[in-house]
Amino acid sequence: MLFLAGCLPVLGDPAPRPVGFGRTGDGRIRFVVVLCPGERLAPLTASDWERRQPIWKVSQPDDTLRHGGRITLGDGRGFAKTEVPMVPALPTAIDATAELADGRLFGSASDVDGILQDLAGSNDVLDLHTKGSPKTGSENR
Repeated sequence: MLFLAGCLPVLGDPAPRPVGFGRTGDGRIRFVVVLCPGERLAPLTASDWERRQPIWKVSQPDDTLRHGGRITLGDGRGFAKTEVPMVPALPTAIDATAELADGRLFGSASDVDGILQDLAGSNDVLDLHTKGSPKTGSENR
């Protein structure tokens, strides 16, 4: 199955554009942020979905992430500032919210157990409804 994350939601679709969830080769959680041409990522916030409290927040992305891409939870490389350091224990559900430079927000949430280990090291991610391979921001430019 091929999944292409587009930069705009389908007309009439009540769900916003998602942030993809996946796993790195060593099993850590990663996010995939897909941006439209001309959009710029500002902060990315990962929160405890149930408590609505940030568990990690990074901002001021460098040129490699300003246009979107893959971001590993707890790894601030590619960002000049860590506003909320990573908490020691993951919650059961994580919400990932990308804020654009113009203030618009989009994101999605997932149960941590739902981010399957078989995603580790693959290009597959989960979005709100499906598992598939995203078209990353660098491929959108």
